[in-house]
Amino acid sequence: MDLARGAVARIHVFTATANDASGNTSVASAPSYGVTVHTAAPRITTFSTEASGALGADKAIDMTATVSKELRAGTAMRVTLSSGATVVLVSPARGTTVSGTYTVGEGDNTARPLVTRIDDSSIVDLAGNLLADKTLPAVNLDSQTIIRIDTRSPQIVSFAAGVPEGTYGAGSLIPVTATISESVQAGSTIEVSLSTGTPRALAFSRQ
Repeated sequence: MDLARGAVARIHVFTATANDASGNTSVASAPSYGVTVHTAAPRITTFSTEASGALGADKAIDMTATVSKELRAGTAMRVTLSSGATVVLVSPARGTTVSGTYTVGEGDNTARPLVTRIDDSSIVDLAGNLLADKTLPAVNLDSQTIIRIDTRSPQIVSFAAGVPEGTYGAGSLIPVTATISESVQAGSTIEVSLSTGTPRALAFSRQ
């Protein structure tokens, strides 16, 4: 039987006969050897990560792709993320997942980290079927957690005084507010010099 052509995905049971030198054929043996044939190719069902929050340069994001069938050890695929970076996911042992780590690089920025493309793949299941369908699954990286990749430095947008314009003498308190281009961590400070020549520290809080 040619299993490569016409075989269906089920168990095939074999029997055997023997011919002697005179051409006599034995009675067929009882069914004793079965082969399970799988012809369906594996497909990616999810991309997932446990990372969350705002992540900057050099932060590591562990990623996992779940596959519909059990894979051979050592198979791999390369994917492209919405930040433009590429990641290689590998199956170190037999199983239904491949995994890899994305390290955020300088200039990588995206509000929604997603796998946008499966570039190439050597993923093969135990029956030898290759991953042919590179359709992205509905469950992608940001489906389970909220992640933002941000390697841009915050910028000072403006300074403003919290009092009306006028003349103030010694001991007067003049609140100064700096507006930043993005949210910063509470407790962050900068030191500024005023036109009086006196340096002052400004502490930031979330607004």
